[in-house]
Amino acid sequence: MDRKTKGLGCRAGGKHGRHPRKANEIMLFLPDEKVLDFIEQTLDWYKKNGKRGERIGTTIDRVGLEKYGEEVARPFITD
Repeated sequence: MDRKTKGLGCRAGGKHGRHPRKANEIMLFLPDEKVLDFIEQTLDWYKKNGKRGERIGTTIDRVGLEKYGEEVARPFITD
Protein backbone atom coordinates (compact mmCIF):
# COMPACT_ATOMS: atom_id res chain seq x y z
CA MET A 1 0.00 0.00 0.00
CA ASP A 2 1.30 3.43 -0.95
CA ARG A 3 2.01 5.58 2.11
CA LYS A 4 0.06 8.41 0.47
CA THR A 5 -3.10 6.29 0.25
CA LYS A 6 -5.68 7.51 2.75
CA GLY A 7 -8.66 5.70 4.11
CA LEU A 8 -10.53 4.45 7.13
CA GLY A 9 -11.28 1.29 9.04
CA CYS A 10 -15.01 0.47 8.90
CA ARG A 11 -17.21 -0.65 11.76
CA ALA A 12 -21.00 -0.87 11.95
CA GLY A 13 -23.71 -1.47 14.51
CA GLY A 14 -22.25 -0.06 17.72
CA LYS A 15 -24.24 1.90 20.30
CA HIS A 16 -23.92 3.38 23.77
CA GLY A 17 -26.52 3.53 26.50
CA ARG A 18 -28.18 1.10 28.85
CA HIS A 19 -27.62 -1.84 26.50
CA PRO A 20 -24.38 -1.02 24.66
CA ARG A 21 -23.31 -3.00 21.62
CA LYS A 22 -19.77 -3.18 20.33
CA ALA A 23 -19.54 -2.35 16.63
CA ASN A 24 -18.62 -5.13 14.21
CA GLU A 25 -15.36 -4.59 12.37
CA ILE A 26 -16.29 -4.72 8.70
CA MET A 27 -13.03 -3.77 6.98
CA LEU A 28 -9.58 -2.83 8.16
CA PHE A 29 -9.14 -0.31 5.35
CA LEU A 30 -11.43 1.49 2.91
CA PRO A 31 -10.00 4.21 0.64
CA ASP A 32 -11.38 7.69 1.28
CA GLU A 33 -12.93 7.89 -2.18
CA LYS A 34 -15.10 4.82 -1.47
CA VAL A 35 -16.40 5.81 1.98
CA LEU A 36 -19.56 7.62 0.82
CA ASP A 37 -20.49 4.75 -1.52
CA PHE A 38 -19.99 2.28 1.33
CA ILE A 39 -22.25 4.33 3.63
CA GLU A 40 -24.90 4.55 0.90
CA GLN A 41 -24.80 0.77 0.36
CA THR A 42 -25.04 0.18 4.12
CA LEU A 43 -28.10 2.44 4.38
CA ASP A 44 -29.77 0.74 1.39
CA TRP A 45 -29.13 -2.67 3.00
CA TYR A 46 -30.54 -1.41 6.32
CA LYS A 47 -33.67 -0.02 4.65
CA LYS A 48 -34.23 -3.36 2.90
CA ASN A 49 -33.53 -5.60 5.92
CA GLY A 50 -34.33 -3.53 9.00
CA LYS A 51 -37.63 -3.58 10.84
CA ARG A 52 -39.38 -0.37 11.88
CA GLY A 53 -37.63 1.10 14.93
CA GLU A 54 -34.82 -1.47 14.83
CA ARG A 55 -31.23 -0.30 15.15
CA ILE A 56 -28.72 -1.34 12.52
CA GLY A 57 -26.75 -3.46 15.01
CA THR A 58 -29.88 -5.40 15.87
CA THR A 59 -30.56 -5.88 12.16
CA ILE A 60 -27.03 -7.18 11.63
CA ASP A 61 -27.49 -9.60 14.56
CA ARG A 62 -30.86 -10.82 13.26
CA VAL A 63 -30.00 -11.11 9.56
CA GLY A 64 -26.38 -12.08 10.05
CA LEU A 65 -23.02 -10.38 9.81
CA GLU A 66 -22.04 -12.78 7.02
CA LYS A 67 -25.02 -11.69 4.88
CA TYR A 68 -24.24 -8.01 5.53
CA GLY A 69 -20.62 -8.64 4.54
CA GLU A 70 -21.58 -10.50 1.37
CA GLU A 71 -24.14 -7.94 0.23
CA VAL A 72 -22.42 -4.72 1.29
CA ALA A 73 -18.73 -5.07 2.10
CA ARG A 74 -17.51 -7.68 -0.40
CA PRO A 75 -17.75 -5.39 -3.48
CA PHE A 76 -15.47 -2.88 -1.70
CA ILE A 77 -12.76 -5.37 -0.81
CA THR A 78 -9.87 -5.31 -3.27
CA ASP A 79 -6.95 -7.68 -3.40
